[in-house]
Amino acid sequence: MLIQIHSIQIPAYWEIIKYGAVKTDEIKESDIGEYSLNLLHDLLSNKKSCFIHQVDDKVMLMTIITFTIEDLTKKKNLHMLNLYAFEHQKDEIWINALVDLVAVAKKEGCYKLIAQSGNPRIQELAKVIQADHVRNVYEYIV
Repeated sequence: MLIQIHSIQIPAYWEIIKYGAVKTDEIKESDIGEYSLNLLHDLLSNKKSCFIHQVDDKVMLMTIITFTIEDLTKKKNLHMLNLYAFEHQKDEIWINALVDLVAVAKKEGCYKLIAQSGNPRIQELAKVIQADHVRNVYEYIV
């Protein structure tokens, strides 16, 4: 079960959140300071939200979300930005986390839950829950 970390709780979980976000976004060492400051600002101002799965006092899984509005349709979507496990998780934990996020999306009146990941494990789980594969993203550094 995912638990939302409210803005007032962010300082207590900050190092865990920052670590998972930096790892999933593959931030270069030289950019971690600015990235972290922007992320902290967004979490404290509620532009982004963090959810965790915790067993006893140990955080096992975290995700950061935000809400976006589609330009064309003006529909609200839940956009999952980061999803990180601090150790291997069973499929049921991943699927329960996604079910929890779908519940958050429905509660917030969202049309879609959108996520992107280069992690093959996340791609496998997307197939299990029958998520549509919409596009691949490619980058070329110039």
